Amino acid sequence: MKNIILVLFLFLFMPSSKADELKMVGTALAEFSIFKIDIYQISYFKGKNGKEELHLDYKREVKKKYSIMGWEEGLEPFLKKNPEHKDKYNWIINQVVDLKEGDLYVIRKENTKVSMLKNGKLVGEIDDKIIASMVFEPWLGEVPVDKDLKKKLLSLN
Repeated sequence: MKNIILVLFLFLFMPSSKADELKMVGTALAEFSIFKIDIYQISYFKGKNGKEELHLDYKREVKKKYSIMGWEEGLEPFLKKNPEHKDKYNWIINQVVDLKEGDLYVIRKENTKVSMLKNGKLVGEIDDKIIASMVFEPWLGEVPVDKDLKKKLLSLN
């Protein structure tokens, strides 16, 4: 009986399996303007089961309206090719919040499921194939906002 209880205890409190583990692929500092103002440190993580995350560690305060401007710029190439997905863009910007220095904003993809978290708290979640294809576009898409940043995130340099 003691052995059964021990096995159950270990099973319940063991860390999640290696399949759930995320490994950092790359990291880069996102800067704004010719003055190289540090905005956030961004890191790209991948897991074995199709789980991916972008972690944005904010180095300064960023108002919601400026984040929305960043999403607009980052998704412009995608939306030019796919104007019918404007409603999907609207869902993304509805998850944007004010951020301050030290905040961690996570964009998580698990196949078609997308979650956005601020400091570990869920901001929004949806299961949508199109949104899942869009959320990493500004950084890792065909036309990223910064090609050098994309290379660093993918560890290509």
